[in-house]
Amino acid sequence: MARLIRAIAALLVLLTACSDGDSGPNGTASPPADRTASTVRTPLTPSQTSLDLTGVPPEIIYFNTNRDGNFEIYSVKTDRSDLTNLTKNPAYDFDPDLSPDGEQIVFASNRDGGNPKLFIMSSDGSDVHPVTDKASGEQAPRWSRDGKRIAFSRSGSLWVVNPDGTDERMIMASQPEQTAEDCRAGSFPGGWSADDKRITYYAASISRGEGQICTVGVDDGDIEVIVSEPRPALYAEPAWSPDGKRIA
Repeated sequence: MARLIRAIAALLVLLTACSDGDSGPNGTASPPADRTASTVRTPLTPSQTSLDLTGVPPEIIYFNTNRDGNFEIYSVKTDRSDLTNLTKNPAYDFDPDLSPDGEQIVFASNRDGGNPKLFIMSSDGSDVHPVTDKASGEQAPRWSRDGKRIAFSRSGSLWVVNPDGTDERMIMASQPEQTAEDCRAGSFPGGWSADDKRITYYAASISRGEGQICTVGVDDGDIEVIVSEPRPALYAEPAWSPDGKRIA
C-alpha cells in the first residue's frame, strides 16, 4: 500500500509539473509527499557485476526523508549506525539512486529554483553538480548497470543521459494521460535490463485509475506491455532482478 501511495503521489507531482510548473511556494514543484525513508539499492556484489567493488561498503542504505523539516538524502548502515545527512540543503532533495560502483548518487532537486532537475554527488555528499539544466519536472533517475547512462522521467516522458550531461535524448514520448495508449501515459523508470538494452517503467493514468508495467528499448524505442490486466488497477514501481530474468 505504501508503494501505491508513493506512486500516486509521484504522479500528482508530474501532473502539476506538466501544467504550469507552479505548484509550491515561489513557483517550485514539491516532491512526492510520501517518499519518506524510501530506500534505494546498495552496491551490487561481485557476482552481479564486472566492476571492481574493492572498498565499497556493502551495508549502507541511501534514502530520503523530511525528518529535518524538508526533504534531504541520508545514508545509514543496516545496523542503524552512522545516520548522515548527505545533502544539507534547504531545497527539496529526493529520488536518490546509487551508482553500480557505489561512488556516486544521482538525485532530483529543486535547489536551483523552479521544478526539479537532476544532480550527482559523491556517496559521502561531496562534489554536488548538475546533470541536466532544463528543470522540467525531472525525477526518478536510475543508473544503467554499467554506470554509463542514467534513465529519468521528464514531465512524464522517458529520457536517458550520460552522467556528465551529454547525449541527452528522449526514448519514450508521453501522451495526455486521459487518452494515452497503454504504456504512454506519464511514466517513471524502474531499472535497466541485465544487458542495459531495455528499461522497465510504469505508466499511469490517474483519471482512469489504471497503469501498466512496461519496458522500452533504449536504442530503438520499442515498447512492450508487461502487465496491464485486470483493469482498472494501478501497477507501479517495477524492478528488474539482478540476472535480468524477472521483473518484480
